[in-house]
Amino acid sequence: MYELEKQIVDEAFQSAKEAADKFVAQHGESAYCGFAWVVVRPGNSKLAKYIKVNKFGDTGTSGGVTVWNPSKHCTQSMDIKEAGAIAFANVLMKYGYKASAMSRPD
Repeated sequence: MYELEKQIVDEAFQSAKEAADKFVAQHGESAYCGFAWVVVRPGNSKLAKYIKVNKFGDTGTSGGVTVWNPSKHCTQSMDIKEAGAIAFANVLMKYGYKASAMSRPD
């Protein structure tokens, strides 16, 4: 039922991990702490439903579905988390979905 959505989300998570790893290899870990996430809209799209059903994200406070720290990198560095969030959103947009990488300092 969700074969295509699974492939897209798997690719997006892989891209986010690779982007975070690449950032660390090039720049190390900055001391700038914060959060990064991706908002997928609309929240009732098949992709958003797949993300929620599989507990990769949840309903956002401003609409859509929110995926927190898609790189899953265990760091407080906002720069690393942003790199992952941007890569994740770019994959979704490549497939025609509306996705926005967001961040804020801690």
